[in-house]
Amino acid sequence: MESKKKAPKDQAFLKQITEKAPATIVADATKPDCAYEIDHVYGFSGDRNKAALYFGKDNNEVVFMSAALGIVQDLTTRKQRFFGGTEKEKDADKYVGGCPHHQDDITSLDVAGGELRNIVASGECGKMSTVHVWDTNTMTSVANFSLGATAKGVAALSISPCQRYVAAVDQSNDHTMYIYNVQRKKMLLTLSAGSDAIYNIQWSKKPNDLKFVAVSTRSLQFWNPADASKKLFKNGTFGSKFPQTKFSTAVFDEDGVCYSGGANGGIHVWDQKQDLGLVLKAHAGEVTALTCAQGILVSTGKDD
Repeated sequence: MESKKKAPKDQAFLKQITEKAPATIVADATKPDCAYEIDHVYGFSGDRNKAALYFGKDNNEVVFMSAALGIVQDLTTRKQRFFGGTEKEKDADKYVGGCPHHQDDITSLDVAGGELRNIVASGECGKMSTVHVWDTNTMTSVANFSLGATAKGVAALSISPCQRYVAAVDQSNDHTMYIYNVQRKKMLLTLSAGSDAIYNIQWSKKPNDLKFVAVSTRSLQFWNPADASKKLFKNGTFGSKFPQTKFSTAVFDEDGVCYSGGANGGIHVWDQKQDLGLVLKAHAGEVTALTCAQGILVSTGKDD
């Protein structure tokens, strides 16, 4: 006697949810008179993204992202506020032009420096590759721009401390750099940054110093959009004194000095001419993160 093989559990479940309701049950196809709102989000997208978690207006508030949501959480009350998360019709198109919030997963996020720290820039993956600039006081969009269908998503972005400019780079093969004026809502520049992928951008913290650094897989690119000579960027040079290494992170201090974290465990200090001037041995392994504020430089690394 042959025994019947049982269907795998996943197929049995699929059968249950796809089979028709019994004829005795009358279904009401009208839209229910109710709505939803997000109460709390657990976890954040820190496993795939470096730029994912920041302090907000003070040390009692953090800003982070999860999926397509921008989230601000009060650390005392644990209450959260959300940028995005509105209702959407089931049959609506996934991407809608002019949407006031993200429509796909956020891949990069940055908080503008300065005293207020309430302006956030965030970029998404997907077809639209949209960057939003939003205010944590109102949780609404201040400005937004799309990198287009060929961008393949936002790889990295940063908003200047003066809150006027956003630098963003896409994930296309050209690794196009975009510089956008937030106040004028105008794209100022689109330019290929070369063949190497860029995964970190940081603006200078020096007042009125409109420079930023882009960390690629093989080099540091120092960008100066305001340069009258129109030489928009140049690679940092090691010279003959220091051995070359790869970098994973970079940061500026309030004097416009750039520090980068190397795979060799060193913190590299770059002068105003984008030449390497000093290497501080900080860790046994790769330097994984750097931050600098009020004259204090903090680093993390893969130490034994």
